[in-house]
Amino acid sequence: MSENINGRLIAKFVSDLNQLQAVRSFVRQVCAKALGNTEKLEFYMQLAINEGFCNIVKHSYHNQAQEEIRIEGQLTTSGLYFTLSDKGNSFNPLNAKPPNLLGERDNGFGIFIIQQIADRISYTPKTVEDQWNHLQIFKNYFFEEDQMELSHYIKDQILVIILLEENLDAKSAPIVKERVLHLIQTTGLLKLVFDLSHLKFIDSSGLGTFLSIQRNLVARKGTLKLAHLNTPVRTMFEIVSMHRIFDIFPNVEEAVQSF
Repeated sequence: MSENINGRLIAKFVSDLNQLQAVRSFVRQVCAKALGNTEKLEFYMQLAINEGFCNIVKHSYHNQAQEEIRIEGQLTTSGLYFTLSDKGNSFNPLNAKPPNLLGERDNGFGIFIIQQIADRISYTPKTVEDQWNHLQIFKNYFFEEDQMELSHYIKDQILVIILLEENLDAKSAPIVKERVLHLIQTTGLLKLVFDLSHLKFIDSSGLGTFLSIQRNLVARKGTLKLAHLNTPVRTMFEIVSMHRIFDIFPNVEEAVQSF
């Protein structure tokens, strides 16, 4: 059974290979909440977490059943983290020898598969007996090539989102809206600042995206503020009198301080 703790989905399993189907079901549950091509993401992450789970059963717990393995899934705006934790013997899979692709050795393929799938991998061994070993696997979402890029950071419990491309139009606006609303949901933050310093063109669909995000926040007693609009973008807001609807600041620092 999984539980949701501060936007993280966590499930507990026993160290038994009979649990593999339940492990894959949990991975499917997490991936279903992701962005982009969730079907492709689910395939890769089920494979990687399946291999990671088997590695813990065999090498950390040495096939001893009824020991605990925890798996945590966490969604970000750009990708998905899975963390597998155990209290067995520390065994860093990143130090494992690569498989022999000539067929002379039949092991080592699980870790090789994880390394080929993951965009980032880290392993933190326990330092005392009762602590946990942590294997973390990160995979970027699968987006179309025309995916609008954005970045974010959190300052004083304020979510700052930076649009990294120059155009927000009818093609890109729905994607931006989906990603931003998803980010608000996963972080749980309701104070939001948009850094629009990279944005050079916005059309009616782009304006509608900001209105939709603001309505979503206001309904949840949140606040949206805009920062660093260049002249063409500011002009577009003024043409439709939307500069009277939004709090607009010359830079992100002033916008953050205004809360």
